Amino acid sequence: MDARALSLALSLVLTLSLLAGCGDDRAPAGPAAPPPVQAAAPPPAQAAAPVQGRTLAEHGSAAKSDLRQAVSIIESYAMDNGGYASAMGVAGLPATVTIAAVRGDGYSVVANTADGATYTIDRVGSEFVRRCAPLQPLDCRTGSW
Repeated sequence: MDARALSLALSLVLTLSLLAGCGDDRAPAGPAAPPPVQAAAPPPAQAAAPVQGRTLAEHGSAAKSDLRQAVSIIESYAMDNGGYASAMGVAGLPATVTIAAVRGDGYSVVANTADGATYTIDRVGSEFVRRCAPLQPLDCRTGSW
Protein backbone atom coordinates (compact mmCIF):
# COMPACT_ATOMS: atom_id res chain seq x y z
CA MET A 1 0.00 0.00 0.00
CA ASP A 2 1.47 3.31 -0.94
CA ALA A 3 1.59 6.33 1.40
CA ARG A 4 -1.33 8.04 -0.28
CA ALA A 5 -3.63 5.02 0.08
CA LEU A 6 -2.50 4.51 3.67
CA SER A 7 -3.19 8.17 4.47
CA LEU A 8 -6.65 7.92 2.90
CA ALA A 9 -7.42 4.71 4.82
CA LEU A 10 -6.30 6.26 8.15
CA SER A 11 -8.31 9.39 7.40
CA LEU A 12 -11.40 7.27 6.69
CA VAL A 13 -10.93 5.24 9.90
CA LEU A 14 -10.45 8.41 11.94
CA THR A 15 -13.55 10.03 10.39
CA LEU A 16 -15.68 6.94 11.04
CA SER A 17 -14.50 6.68 14.64
CA LEU A 18 -15.29 10.35 15.24
CA LEU A 19 -18.74 9.96 13.71
CA ALA A 20 -19.45 6.87 15.80
CA GLY A 21 -18.77 8.88 18.96
CA CYS A 22 -21.00 11.77 17.94
CA GLY A 23 -24.62 11.83 18.86
CA ASP A 24 -26.90 12.65 21.71
CA ASP A 25 -24.85 13.50 24.80
CA ARG A 26 -27.89 13.52 27.07
CA ALA A 27 -28.30 10.82 29.69
CA PRO A 28 -30.58 8.00 28.66
CA ALA A 29 -34.22 8.57 29.53
CA GLY A 30 -35.55 6.82 32.61
CA PRO A 31 -38.53 4.53 32.51
CA ALA A 32 -41.62 5.98 30.90
CA ALA A 33 -44.16 7.49 33.27
CA PRO A 34 -47.19 5.28 33.80
CA PRO A 35 -50.30 6.35 31.94
CA PRO A 36 -52.66 8.54 33.99
CA VAL A 37 -55.25 6.68 36.00
CA GLN A 38 -58.74 7.30 34.72
CA ALA A 39 -61.14 8.34 37.45
CA ALA A 40 -64.43 6.56 37.70
CA ALA A 41 -67.47 8.57 36.75
CA PRO A 42 -68.43 10.80 39.66
CA PRO A 43 -71.60 9.97 41.55
CA PRO A 44 -74.67 12.09 40.73
CA ALA A 45 -74.04 14.50 43.63
CA GLN A 46 -70.63 15.36 42.17
CA ALA A 47 -71.79 15.63 38.60
CA ALA A 48 -74.37 18.27 39.42
CA ALA A 49 -73.68 21.85 38.42
CA PRO A 50 -73.18 24.33 41.23
CA VAL A 51 -76.36 25.51 42.88
CA GLN A 52 -77.55 28.82 41.52
CA GLY A 53 -75.98 31.63 43.47
CA ARG A 54 -72.88 29.60 44.33
CA THR A 55 -69.51 30.59 42.94
CA LEU A 56 -66.64 28.43 41.71
CA ALA A 57 -63.42 28.01 43.65
CA GLU A 58 -60.44 29.39 41.77
CA HIS A 59 -58.49 26.09 42.03
CA GLY A 60 -58.39 22.80 43.93
CA SER A 61 -56.50 24.12 46.95
CA ALA A 62 -59.14 26.80 47.46
CA ALA A 63 -61.95 24.25 47.07
CA LYS A 64 -60.36 21.96 49.67
CA SER A 65 -59.95 24.84 52.11
CA ASP A 66 -63.55 25.94 51.60
CA LEU A 67 -64.81 22.39 52.15
CA ARG A 68 -62.82 22.03 55.38
CA GLN A 69 -64.29 25.33 56.59
CA ALA A 70 -67.81 24.14 55.66
CA VAL A 71 -67.32 20.87 57.55
CA SER A 72 -66.26 22.81 60.63
CA ILE A 73 -69.35 25.04 60.39
CA ILE A 74 -71.71 22.09 59.84
CA GLU A 75 -70.19 20.06 62.69
CA SER A 76 -70.56 22.98 65.09
CA TYR A 77 -74.10 23.67 63.87
CA ALA A 78 -75.13 20.01 64.21
CA MET A 79 -73.71 19.84 67.71
CA ASP A 80 -75.70 22.91 68.80
CA ASN A 81 -78.90 21.98 66.96
CA GLY A 82 -79.34 18.28 67.62
CA GLY A 83 -77.87 16.62 64.52
CA TYR A 84 -77.34 16.82 60.81
CA ALA A 85 -81.03 16.84 59.84
CA SER A 86 -81.17 20.60 60.33
CA ALA A 87 -77.83 21.26 58.60
CA MET A 88 -79.44 22.24 55.27
CA GLY A 89 -80.37 25.54 56.90
CA VAL A 90 -76.87 26.33 58.18
CA ALA A 91 -75.69 29.85 57.39
CA GLY A 92 -72.19 31.11 56.79
CA LEU A 93 -70.87 28.43 54.44
CA PRO A 94 -68.23 29.57 51.94
CA ALA A 95 -69.86 30.76 48.71
CA THR A 96 -68.23 27.91 46.76
CA VAL A 97 -69.71 25.10 48.89
CA THR A 98 -73.02 23.34 48.37
CA ILE A 99 -74.56 20.87 50.80
CA ALA A 100 -75.40 18.06 48.40
CA ALA A 101 -77.04 15.69 50.90
CA VAL A 102 -77.92 15.40 54.57
CA ARG A 103 -78.53 12.02 56.17
CA GLY A 104 -79.13 10.98 59.73
CA ASP A 105 -75.53 9.80 60.03
CA GLY A 106 -73.85 12.51 57.97
CA TYR A 107 -73.84 14.73 54.93
CA SER A 108 -72.06 15.52 51.65
CA VAL A 109 -70.58 18.89 50.75
CA VAL A 110 -69.34 19.78 47.26
CA ALA A 111 -67.21 22.55 45.75
CA ASN A 112 -66.58 23.00 42.03
CA THR A 113 -63.52 24.77 40.62
CA ALA A 114 -63.01 27.11 37.69
CA ASP A 115 -61.02 24.41 35.85
CA GLY A 116 -63.95 21.96 35.99
CA ALA A 117 -62.97 19.78 38.95
CA THR A 118 -65.34 18.73 41.71
CA TYR A 119 -64.18 18.22 45.31
CA THR A 120 -66.36 16.43 47.86
CA ILE A 121 -66.31 15.58 51.54
CA ASP A 122 -68.79 12.92 52.64
CA ARG A 123 -69.40 12.25 56.30
CA VAL A 124 -70.81 8.81 56.93
CA GLY A 125 -71.06 8.04 60.62
CA SER A 126 -67.70 8.93 62.15
CA GLU A 127 -65.80 8.63 58.86
CA PHE A 128 -64.93 11.43 56.43
CA VAL A 129 -64.31 10.53 52.78
CA ARG A 130 -62.66 13.15 50.57
CA ARG A 131 -62.96 12.70 46.80
CA CYS A 132 -62.17 14.66 43.67
CA ALA A 133 -62.81 14.25 39.95
CA PRO A 134 -61.54 14.47 37.31
CA LEU A 135 -57.89 13.91 38.20
CA GLN A 136 -55.83 17.11 38.38
CA PRO A 137 -52.01 17.24 38.35
CA LEU A 138 -51.67 19.48 41.40
CA ASP A 139 -54.67 18.96 43.64
CA CYS A 140 -56.33 15.69 42.63
CA ARG A 141 -53.78 13.13 41.48
CA THR A 142 -55.43 9.98 42.87
CA GLY A 143 -59.15 10.69 43.10
CA SER A 144 -59.03 11.32 46.84
CA TRP A 145 -57.35 13.96 48.94
